[in-house]
Amino acid sequence: MAQVSININGRQYGIACDDGQEQRVRDLATYINASVGDRASAGAAQNEAHLLVLAALVLTDEVFELKEKNKTLNLEIERLASEKDIPVATPDVEKDTTEEELADVEKKEIPAEIIYQGLSPEDEATIRKAVDHLRKRVEKLTQSLQDVA
Repeated sequence: MAQVSININGRQYGIACDDGQEQRVRDLATYINASVGDRASAGAAQNEAHLLVLAALVLTDEVFELKEKNKTLNLEIERLASEKDIPVATPDVEKDTTEEELADVEKKEIPAEIIYQGLSPEDEATIRKAVDHLRKRVEKLTQSLQDVA
């Protein structure tokens, strides 16, 4: 267990964290301290406890907004996939595939030419573009959630 010293609103705090997570804790503390500083400079709080509660509310609101955006994106992915009858794995679906099964699949040879007669090239391009766009949005939201967490 590692120990990290952080500074929030001019006060030092010793925080225990898992080994290797020290920089993450420092980054989180910096983000929290910036939020506290924003509230303090706006004169929005009556005292330090009030200031910290306001900052916690603002940060929690950010988390809730990002979770809602993430949920909306997942629903949009599912909608787009269902329109084209493409199966989509969702986080609450249990995965039965083991690492050994995945390794076996990777070892199999794929024919040089695969004839696909499902979607038109235009539909494939549209789906590829939509999935890529959504992937980028999900990555941004995931990074934002990780930065907030």
